[in-house]
Amino acid sequence: GKRDLAREELIRAHGLIDPSLDQALIALASFYDLPAVQLQVANAAYVPASRAPRGRIVLNAGLFPVPDYKPSTGYKVDRALLLAFMRQESKFRPDAMSWAGARGLMQIMPAT
Repeated sequence: GKRDLAREELIRAHGLIDPSLDQALIALASFYDLPAVQLQVANAAYVPASRAPRGRIVLNAGLFPVPDYKPSTGYKVDRALLLAFMRQESKFRPDAMSWAGARGLMQIMPAT
């Protein structure tokens, strides 16, 4: 499909819809396996527990998406560790490129 277009459209929609729909947008992004959208919307909507309404627990799984990535040879290292690197380095954007030339989800340098 057209994942890049879907990602752009959902992020654009986030800027236009009522903030009360953030969780629904995160769920939609999760359903379509768009972790970059989940993370971006969740970051924008994040409310620390200390500022949450009294008696309300704030839990936002969108801050820690678990995309449906499956290496053809299986995982050789802990999946959670790989997802943590992807979250930190590229915010789950496969097209990410750093000023130094690192590319992709894990920001690997082309020479490595």
